[in-house]
Amino acid sequence: MYNRTLSGYEKLLGPSHPSTLLNIHRLALWSQYQGKYKRAETLCRQALEGEIAVLGESHINALDTLNTLGMILRSQGKYKEAEEVYRRELRLTKLASGQENPQTMFAISELAVLSRLQGKYKTAENLNQQAIEGLEKMFGKENSNTFGVYRRPYMDVRRTTKVCGGRGLHRRVLAGRERFLGSTHPDVLGTQEALAGALSAQGDHKRAEEMTRQVVVKKKDVLGPVHVDTLAAMGNLAIVLFRRRKLKAAANLFTQALQKREKLFEEENPSTLTNMNDLAVVLAAQGRYAQAVTLYKRALAG
Repeated sequence: MYNRTLSGYEKLLGPSHPSTLLNIHRLALWSQYQGKYKRAETLCRQALEGEIAVLGESHINALDTLNTLGMILRSQGKYKEAEEVYRRELRLTKLASGQENPQTMFAISELAVLSRLQGKYKTAENLNQQAIEGLEKMFGKENSNTFGVYRRPYMDVRRTTKVCGGRGLHRRVLAGRERFLGSTHPDVLGTQEALAGALSAQGDHKRAEEMTRQVVVKKKDVLGPVHVDTLAAMGNLAIVLFRRRKLKAAANLFTQALQKREKLFEEENPSTLTNMNDLAVVLAAQGRYAQAVTLYKRALAG
Protein backbone atom coordinates (compact mmCIF):
# COMPACT_ATOMS: atom_id res chain seq x y z
CA MET A 1 0.00 0.00 0.00
CA TYR A 2 2.69 2.51 1.02
CA ASN A 3 4.81 1.57 -2.00
CA ARG A 4 1.94 2.34 -4.39
CA THR A 5 1.18 5.62 -2.61
CA LEU A 6 4.84 6.64 -2.72
CA SER A 7 5.08 5.83 -6.42
CA GLY A 8 2.03 8.01 -7.07
CA TYR A 9 3.47 10.96 -5.15
CA GLU A 10 6.79 10.68 -6.97
CA LYS A 11 5.07 10.77 -10.37
CA LEU A 12 2.76 13.66 -9.49
CA LEU A 13 5.00 15.83 -7.30
CA GLY A 14 8.56 14.66 -7.82
CA PRO A 15 11.00 12.84 -5.51
CA SER A 16 11.94 15.94 -3.48
CA HIS A 17 8.46 17.25 -2.68
CA PRO A 18 7.71 17.37 1.09
CA SER A 19 4.68 15.08 0.61
CA THR A 20 6.82 12.52 -1.20
CA LEU A 21 9.44 12.67 1.55
CA LEU A 22 6.72 12.30 4.20
CA ASN A 23 5.56 9.11 2.51
CA ILE A 24 9.12 7.77 2.41
CA HIS A 25 9.19 8.39 6.18
CA ARG A 26 5.90 6.48 6.56
CA LEU A 27 7.27 3.60 4.50
CA ALA A 28 10.30 3.53 6.79
CA LEU A 29 7.99 3.27 9.82
CA TRP A 30 6.05 0.44 8.17
CA SER A 31 9.29 -1.40 7.38
CA GLN A 32 10.36 -1.01 11.01
CA TYR A 33 7.04 -2.42 12.20
CA GLN A 34 7.64 -5.46 9.97
CA GLY A 35 11.10 -5.94 11.45
CA LYS A 36 12.89 -4.95 8.22
CA TYR A 37 15.31 -2.66 10.03
CA LYS A 38 17.97 -2.28 7.33
CA ARG A 39 15.39 -1.19 4.78
CA ALA A 40 13.74 1.07 7.35
CA GLU A 41 17.07 2.74 8.12
CA THR A 42 17.85 3.29 4.42
CA LEU A 43 14.43 4.82 3.75
CA CYS A 44 14.58 6.98 6.86
CA ARG A 45 17.98 8.37 5.95
CA GLN A 46 16.69 9.07 2.42
CA ALA A 47 13.69 10.99 3.78
CA LEU A 48 15.84 12.88 6.29
CA GLU A 49 18.39 13.94 3.69
CA GLY A 50 15.62 15.23 1.42
CA GLU A 51 13.79 17.08 4.20
CA ILE A 52 16.95 18.80 5.41
CA ALA A 53 17.74 19.91 1.85
CA VAL A 54 14.19 21.13 1.10
CA LEU A 55 12.83 22.25 4.49
CA GLY A 56 15.86 22.76 6.72
CA GLU A 57 17.12 20.59 9.59
CA SER A 58 15.00 22.37 12.22
CA HIS A 59 11.69 21.82 10.39
CA ILE A 60 9.17 19.70 12.28
CA ASN A 61 9.12 17.06 9.51
CA ALA A 62 12.91 16.70 9.63
CA LEU A 63 12.86 16.48 13.44
CA ASP A 64 10.15 13.77 13.33
CA THR A 65 12.19 11.78 10.80
CA LEU A 66 15.31 12.23 12.94
CA ASN A 67 13.40 10.79 15.91
CA THR A 68 12.29 7.81 13.81
CA LEU A 69 15.88 7.20 12.71
CA GLY A 70 16.92 7.11 16.36
CA MET A 71 14.24 4.51 17.11
CA ILE A 72 15.30 2.34 14.14
CA LEU A 73 18.96 2.47 15.18
CA ARG A 74 17.97 1.67 18.77
CA SER A 75 15.93 -1.33 17.60
CA GLN A 76 19.03 -2.69 15.85
CA GLY A 77 21.16 -2.26 18.94
CA LYS A 78 23.17 0.57 17.38
CA TYR A 79 23.08 2.52 20.60
CA LYS A 80 26.07 4.80 19.98
CA GLU A 81 24.66 5.95 16.61
CA ALA A 82 21.19 6.29 18.12
CA GLU A 83 22.56 8.46 20.93
CA GLU A 84 24.21 10.79 18.41
CA VAL A 85 20.91 11.08 16.53
CA TYR A 86 18.88 11.77 19.69
CA ARG A 87 21.36 14.37 20.92
CA ARG A 88 21.19 16.06 17.53
CA GLU A 89 17.39 16.01 17.73
CA LEU A 90 17.50 17.51 21.23
CA ARG A 91 19.90 20.28 20.16
CA LEU A 92 17.80 21.21 17.11
CA THR A 93 14.54 21.03 19.05
CA LYS A 94 15.91 23.41 21.69
CA LEU A 95 17.00 25.82 18.95
CA ALA A 96 13.64 25.62 17.19
CA SER A 97 11.28 25.56 20.18
CA GLY A 98 13.25 26.47 23.30
CA GLN A 99 13.95 24.56 26.51
CA GLU A 100 10.43 24.92 27.95
CA ASN A 101 8.64 23.00 25.22
CA PRO A 102 6.94 19.57 25.15
CA GLN A 103 8.99 18.37 22.18
CA THR A 104 12.20 19.20 24.04
CA MET A 105 11.00 17.18 27.05
CA PHE A 106 10.10 14.22 24.82
CA ALA A 107 13.56 14.39 23.20
CA ILE A 108 15.12 14.29 26.68
CA SER A 109 12.99 11.27 27.58
CA GLU A 110 14.19 9.43 24.44
CA LEU A 111 17.76 9.95 25.61
CA ALA A 112 16.70 8.54 28.99
CA VAL A 113 15.43 5.35 27.33
CA LEU A 114 18.69 4.97 25.42
CA SER A 115 20.76 5.55 28.55
CA ARG A 116 18.86 2.78 30.31
CA LEU A 117 19.50 0.39 27.42
CA GLN A 118 23.22 1.17 27.70
CA GLY A 119 23.18 0.40 31.42
CA LYS A 120 23.52 4.06 32.44
CA TYR A 121 20.70 3.83 34.98
CA LYS A 122 21.56 6.91 37.03
CA THR A 123 21.80 9.04 33.88
CA ALA A 124 18.51 7.59 32.66
CA GLU A 125 16.82 8.37 35.97
CA ASN A 126 18.10 11.96 35.96
CA LEU A 127 17.08 12.60 32.35
CA ASN A 128 13.66 11.09 32.84
CA GLN A 129 13.10 13.12 36.01
CA GLN A 130 14.05 16.26 34.08
CA ALA A 131 11.48 15.41 31.41
CA ILE A 132 8.78 14.60 33.97
CA GLU A 133 9.32 17.83 35.91
CA GLY A 134 9.24 19.86 32.70
CA LEU A 135 5.99 18.26 31.52
CA GLU A 136 4.38 18.54 34.95
CA LYS A 137 5.22 22.24 34.95
CA MET A 138 3.60 22.66 31.52
CA PHE A 139 0.63 20.32 31.78
CA GLY A 140 0.26 19.19 35.38
CA LYS A 141 0.49 15.65 36.73
CA GLU A 142 -2.88 14.44 35.44
CA ASN A 143 -2.12 14.75 31.72
CA SER A 144 -1.51 12.19 28.97
CA ASN A 145 1.72 13.91 27.91
CA THR A 146 3.15 13.59 31.42
CA PHE A 147 1.94 10.01 31.84
CA GLY A 148 3.70 9.15 28.58
CA VAL A 149 7.10 9.70 30.19
CA TYR A 150 6.46 8.44 33.76
CA ARG A 151 7.04 4.74 33.08
CA ARG A 152 10.23 4.86 31.05
CA PRO A 153 12.99 4.32 33.66
CA TYR A 154 11.39 1.15 34.98
CA MET A 155 10.94 -1.00 31.89
CA ASP A 156 13.98 -3.27 32.34
CA VAL A 157 12.65 -5.54 35.07
CA ARG A 158 15.69 -7.82 34.88
CA ARG A 159 18.20 -5.14 35.92
CA THR A 160 16.19 -2.54 37.81
CA THR A 161 15.92 -3.94 41.31
CA LYS A 162 15.70 -0.54 42.96
CA VAL A 163 12.37 0.68 41.61
CA CYS A 164 12.15 4.45 41.85
CA GLY A 165 8.81 5.51 43.24
CA GLY A 166 7.65 1.98 44.06
CA ARG A 167 4.29 0.40 43.36
CA GLY A 168 2.28 3.49 44.25
CA LEU A 169 3.70 5.54 41.39
CA HIS A 170 3.16 2.73 38.90
CA ARG A 171 -0.45 2.21 40.00
CA ARG A 172 -1.19 5.93 39.73
CA VAL A 173 0.37 6.12 36.28
CA LEU A 174 -1.44 2.96 35.13
CA ALA A 175 -4.82 4.29 36.28
CA GLY A 176 -4.19 7.63 34.60
CA ARG A 177 -3.03 6.13 31.32
CA GLU A 178 -6.00 3.74 31.19
CA ARG A 179 -8.32 6.75 31.58
CA PHE A 180 -6.66 8.61 28.73
CA LEU A 181 -5.78 5.78 26.34
CA GLY A 182 -7.81 2.65 27.14
CA SER A 183 -6.70 -0.67 28.61
CA THR A 184 -5.14 -2.13 25.45
CA HIS A 185 -3.07 0.85 24.30
CA PRO A 186 0.65 -0.14 23.94
CA ASP A 187 1.70 2.56 26.41
CA VAL A 188 -0.81 1.29 28.99
CA LEU A 189 0.52 -2.24 28.53
CA GLY A 190 4.04 -0.90 29.03
CA THR A 191 2.99 0.71 32.30
CA GLN A 192 1.28 -2.51 33.41
CA GLU A 193 4.49 -4.37 32.61
CA ALA A 194 6.47 -1.85 34.66
CA LEU A 195 4.14 -2.40 37.62
CA ALA A 196 4.69 -6.15 37.28
CA GLY A 197 8.43 -5.46 37.30
CA ALA A 198 8.07 -3.44 40.49
CA LEU A 199 6.14 -6.28 42.12
CA SER A 200 8.75 -8.84 41.09
CA ALA A 201 11.62 -6.63 42.27
CA GLN A 202 9.95 -6.48 45.68
CA GLY A 203 9.54 -10.26 45.83
CA ASP A 204 5.86 -10.54 44.90
CA HIS A 205 6.55 -12.92 42.01
CA LYS A 206 3.12 -14.54 42.00
CA ARG A 207 1.27 -11.30 41.29
CA ALA A 208 4.03 -10.26 38.90
CA GLU A 209 3.48 -13.47 36.93
CA GLU A 210 -0.28 -12.94 36.74
CA MET A 211 0.11 -9.37 35.54
CA THR A 212 2.86 -10.15 33.02
CA ARG A 213 0.80 -13.00 31.55
CA GLN A 214 -2.01 -10.50 30.94
CA VAL A 215 0.44 -8.17 29.22
CA VAL A 216 1.75 -10.93 26.93
CA VAL A 217 -1.77 -11.93 25.87
CA LYS A 218 -2.81 -8.33 25.18
CA LYS A 219 0.40 -7.50 23.30
CA LYS A 220 -0.06 -10.55 21.07
CA ASP A 221 -3.59 -9.34 20.28
CA VAL A 222 -2.70 -5.66 19.78
CA LEU A 223 0.82 -5.78 18.31
CA GLY A 224 1.05 -9.31 16.95
CA PRO A 225 2.95 -12.40 18.17
CA VAL A 226 6.31 -11.46 16.61
CA HIS A 227 6.44 -7.74 17.44
CA VAL A 228 9.59 -6.74 19.34
CA ASP A 229 7.53 -5.45 22.31
CA THR A 230 5.62 -8.75 22.47
CA LEU A 231 8.90 -10.69 22.49
CA ALA A 232 10.25 -8.41 25.23
CA ALA A 233 7.13 -9.11 27.31
CA MET A 234 7.61 -12.86 26.77
CA GLY A 235 11.16 -12.49 28.02
CA ASN A 236 10.01 -10.60 31.11
CA LEU A 237 7.45 -13.32 31.85
CA ALA A 238 10.15 -15.98 31.46
CA ILE A 239 12.32 -14.10 33.98
CA VAL A 240 9.48 -14.07 36.52
CA LEU A 241 8.89 -17.78 35.92
CA PHE A 242 12.60 -18.43 36.49
CA ARG A 243 12.45 -16.52 39.77
CA ARG A 244 9.55 -18.77 40.80
CA ARG A 245 11.68 -21.82 39.87
CA LYS A 246 9.28 -22.79 37.07
CA LEU A 247 12.29 -23.75 35.00
CA LYS A 248 10.59 -25.81 32.30
CA ALA A 249 8.04 -23.08 31.56
CA ALA A 250 10.76 -20.40 31.58
CA ALA A 251 12.94 -22.41 29.18
CA ASN A 252 10.02 -22.99 26.81
CA LEU A 253 9.14 -19.30 26.77
CA PHE A 254 12.73 -18.16 26.23
CA THR A 255 13.05 -20.72 23.41
CA GLN A 256 9.88 -19.45 21.69
CA ALA A 257 11.06 -15.85 21.95
CA LEU A 258 14.53 -16.72 20.65
CA GLN A 259 13.17 -18.59 17.62
CA LYS A 260 10.97 -15.62 16.74
CA ARG A 261 13.78 -13.12 17.21
CA GLU A 262 16.07 -15.13 14.93
CA LYS A 263 13.40 -15.05 12.21
CA LEU A 264 12.59 -11.38 12.79
CA PHE A 265 16.10 -9.91 12.74
CA GLU A 266 18.29 -10.15 9.66
CA GLU A 267 21.47 -10.49 11.75
CA GLU A 268 22.48 -11.01 15.38
CA ASN A 269 20.83 -8.33 17.48
CA PRO A 270 21.70 -7.40 21.10
CA SER A 271 18.22 -8.44 22.24
CA THR A 272 18.68 -11.82 20.51
CA LEU A 273 22.04 -12.33 22.22
CA THR A 274 20.52 -11.39 25.59
CA ASN A 275 17.72 -13.89 24.92
CA MET A 276 20.35 -16.59 24.23
CA ASN A 277 22.19 -15.80 27.44
CA ASP A 278 18.98 -15.86 29.50
CA LEU A 279 17.98 -19.22 28.02
CA ALA A 280 21.47 -20.57 28.77
CA VAL A 281 21.07 -19.55 32.43
CA VAL A 282 17.79 -21.46 32.67
CA LEU A 283 19.21 -24.53 30.90
CA ALA A 284 22.16 -24.57 33.29
CA ALA A 285 19.75 -24.38 36.24
CA GLN A 286 18.00 -27.46 34.79
CA GLY A 287 21.31 -29.31 34.59
CA ARG A 288 21.37 -29.18 30.77
CA TYR A 289 24.96 -27.99 30.77
CA ALA A 290 26.01 -28.98 27.25
CA GLN A 291 23.15 -27.01 25.69
CA ALA A 292 23.81 -24.09 28.03
CA VAL A 293 27.50 -23.94 27.10
CA THR A 294 26.63 -23.99 23.38
CA LEU A 295 24.30 -21.02 23.81
CA TYR A 296 26.79 -19.14 25.99
CA LYS A 297 29.39 -19.50 23.25
CA ARG A 298 26.97 -18.31 20.59
CA ALA A 299 26.01 -15.29 22.68
CA LEU A 300 29.65 -14.40 23.37
CA ALA A 301 30.59 -14.78 19.69
CA GLY A 302 27.60 -12.69 18.58
